[in-house]
Amino acid sequence: MKRIVFLCSLILLIGSCTRDSFYLGREGLALSEDTLRFDTVFTRLPGTGYPLSVTKIFQVRNPFNQIVKTNIRLAGGSTSSFRLNINGRNTNAVTDYEIGPRDSVFIFVQCTLEANNQTNPALVTDSILLETNGKQQQIQLEAWGWDAHYFRRTVLPCGTVWSDQDKPYVLLDTIIVPPSCSFTIKEGVKVHCGIRTSLYVLGTLKVKGTASKPVFIQSDKLAFRFRYSAGLWNGIHFLRGSTDNVLEFAVISQGLIGLRVDSLPENSNPNLTLKNCRVMHHGVAGLLGITAKVYAENTLFADCGSFTFYGLLGGDYDFRHCTFASYNSGAGRREPHVAVTNTLRDGNGNLLDARDVKSYFVNNIIYGPLEDEIGFDNSSSAAFNHYLEYNLIRSKLDLLNNNQNILNKDPKFLSINNHDYGLDTLSPAKDKALMLSPPIDFDVLGRLRSFPPDIGAFESQK
Repeated sequence: MKRIVFLCSLILLIGSCTRDSFYLGREGLALSEDTLRFDTVFTRLPGTGYPLSVTKIFQVRNPFNQIVKTNIRLAGGSTSSFRLNINGRNTNAVTDYEIGPRDSVFIFVQCTLEANNQTNPALVTDSILLETNGKQQQIQLEAWGWDAHYFRRTVLPCGTVWSDQDKPYVLLDTIIVPPSCSFTIKEGVKVHCGIRTSLYVLGTLKVKGTASKPVFIQSDKLAFRFRYSAGLWNGIHFLRGSTDNVLEFAVISQGLIGLRVDSLPENSNPNLTLKNCRVMHHGVAGLLGITAKVYAENTLFADCGSFTFYGLLGGDYDFRHCTFASYNSGAGRREPHVAVTNTLRDGNGNLLDARDVKSYFVNNIIYGPLEDEIGFDNSSSAAFNHYLEYNLIRSKLDLLNNNQNILNKDPKFLSINNHDYGLDTLSPAKDKALMLSPPIDFDVLGRLRSFPPDIGAFESQK
């Protein structure tokens, strides 16, 4: 009998200790953030869950040596634009949630914002409330919702013109410019593309940006951390039959292949003309020409996974006052980022086909970290004609050591780390360009060139 009484007393004692192990004070928990701010998020496409924001994370830590019970809830509840995941559990509220001594709970937050019928981004707020032994704490939630013109799996009508400078255009999946139809994007327009988006051009694309109001064509990922990411959409693909495409003052970034041009044009004009454009941060190539005819002036091709420019299986390429620069070390690149070939080869290097190729490079910078940043591959079964003059090139090729080309001199870009390929005033490219006829009077940013002008897309500032 005494033994039973002893065991009961021990059980009661243990129970009493367990109850006493809960923290009952009025001090609050330790929060890693007091406000979670989301970058601008496009408002929801009707009938879908697109787009979903990035996920923000914060930590709630128990600083005490006892277990804490707390209540956590989203103030807006089920009607909120925000959603919570509390330690892996999708819920907007938990009651008497236990956090062990000196332990933590992680809370994940996302948002999907409803249309606000405003031209500029509108602020959306909510808060996460914590109550611990009567102590109230909160974490503010803030996001900016931006209404957009949505196009999903769309064949654009002939003569489509986009001109809204305030409300962006968001493209999802496949967008087609049909044969014999024009599509025009005017100055100041912003185009954002979803992860699987391709813009196929069978007709004609005209981009009419200006120096002060360029056209941006990039990913729909608006968070700052994606700024220099590649492969976030597929790219613009000019198919056979597409003619007279002209892009002026366009910034095209974050794709897989930024610009792909297939086959020679069906008239005497280039398939694609680029003037004062910036083609940057693409996963495979900035510009891929396949037996194509391309003219580019005052254009920057930079920081792409394999190639800033690749001319494959022949074609006709003319580059004037362009800068080709690629320092994207994360891609593990081992081949030149500018390549021109009249061949098509299989994975073992065997020749499959050959077509005539012609290229003209004048007043360009072709540079990067490798010893050779331009490469040629030719077959005698097709014509192979190249002329390069007044370029600054990183290369060991003897054939380039003529025609006033400058080899292996650091161009002194302003900031490689910041992807700024303007020129320092001490650049060896300064005042070394050939005066062209007709002259190219302005640089990629619309600034007046000096006489003689600088090599590359950017004129150094005196």
